[in-house]
Amino acid sequence: MNDIQDPKVIDEEYVLNQYKSKIDYYWSASTSNKKAYKRYRTWTIVLGSLVTLVSSISAAEFFQDPEWLKNAFSVATPVIAATLTVISGLGQNFHWGSTWRDMVINATRLEKERDRFLASKRDKRDMEGKVERFEYDPNRNVEIALVVYSDGEKRYILRPKGLGLRDIIIASEKAEIKIGNALALKNIPLGIQVHNIELYPGKGGQLMRSAGTQAVVVAKEDRYVQLKVPSGEIRRIFANCFATVGQLGNVDYKDRVIGKAGRNILRGKRPTVRGTAQNPRSHPHGGGEGKVGEGMHPKTPWGLPARGKKTRKKNKWSNKFIVKRRK
Repeated sequence: MNDIQDPKVIDEEYVLNQYKSKIDYYWSASTSNKKAYKRYRTWTIVLGSLVTLVSSISAAEFFQDPEWLKNAFSVATPVIAATLTVISGLGQNFHWGSTWRDMVINATRLEKERDRFLASKRDKRDMEGKVERFEYDPNRNVEIALVVYSDGEKRYILRPKGLGLRDIIIASEKAEIKIGNALALKNIPLGIQVHNIELYPGKGGQLMRSAGTQAVVVAKEDRYVQLKVPSGEIRRIFANCFATVGQLGNVDYKDRVIGKAGRNILRGKRPTVRGTAQNPRSHPHGGGEGKVGEGMHPKTPWGLPARGKKTRKKNKWSNKFIVKRRK
């Protein structure tokens, strides 16, 4: 009984004898490895010194002027007073119920996020505002600008191309023709680019709100102003509607390259299965032996014509506002 050792007691000599080969392998490095280790250690010391120096300088700047650090964290910490809580969920069918196809196509979890509330109405009339900073907004493809008005209120607007920090902007009936200013369409000269255009006076901007978009004032009538949009369509808009001068920024967004399927998946877009690869019960193009073509005029999964057929209603009420159809 006395010969039994306590399991908590470790025989160091036994361990060293058993694992001597492994210890020698890990610790007796060759000459080349030792040189590489020395070089690695030298660069580690140099880089560590640089990081320490930069950190000390940054700390000194922070205590003198902390505004630069606030701007750096502006993406993660938007102005809460100028945001809204938005809840997004799964897609629904015509009867407001989720089907298997709706869940696959629109597969997103119920998310609760802070959406930057944009001053699309620009209803703070005749009051100047200064652009404090620019921010990235995950809910749109164009940057937004935080504007501080003379009464202290902060609001977000879409950032037009050419708008700079500390610029003064205003929304007025007869404001100066300057990038970022908002005024009535009847007071904007011909040939000027505008964005964030209202369809009805006082409702807020609804047209030209995506990255790089702009419309051009081409003509004026009694009650309407004619605008030419990027699609080539010329449309009548009420002359009392407000619009912002300039073209929206991030013009190169349309030229982006997705590069791989995983990037689209991270954006919430699931893969699309070809109709010819499906069962005939699931798609009109489905069925057949081997790699068979569509065998008919292209159709959507619901049997409607696809690829080129115009779907706009011929007697739609807004046709009277269209001077020239899109190309």
